[in-house]
Amino acid sequence: MTAANIENWIGRTESVTDIIDEGPLARFEAVFDTPTPEIAAGSPLPPGAHWIYFLNRAPQAEIGPDGHPARGSFMPPVELPRRMFAGARYEFHAPLRVGETVNRRSEITAVAEKSGRSGALVFVTVRHEYENADGVAITEENDI
Repeated sequence: MTAANIENWIGRTESVTDIIDEGPLARFEAVFDTPTPEIAAGSPLPPGAHWIYFLNRAPQAEIGPDGHPARGSFMPPVELPRRMFAGARYEFHAPLRVGETVNRRSEITAVAEKSGRSGALVFVTVRHEYENADGVAITEENDI
């Protein structure tokens, strides 16, 4: 992938809608052994629990050898063997709540080729905005 080609991926977007239901949140809290009041409609998600929603829905035929959706649809078709989570930044503007329908809009905001001790690297920054009926509740940037 050339520097010119890689920059063409900046600005690419995708949107996914999910319903914040009780089951995943109850399992999330059980993993952390969190004593909580009964989960019901309107219960707020604790910070970070939004990650248990919006899971990949790619069919098996569209999964790459690294277990993620194949490159080239949303993520750039970088020809390196592994993907790795390299960091994130979060802004929690308002809580997401059980029962809400939430849209996650994702945009590739930066793509950079670098060289490290292990060789060539490509960093892709993806900005996610989680929006409910009241507006953007969470802004998140991931470096992949």
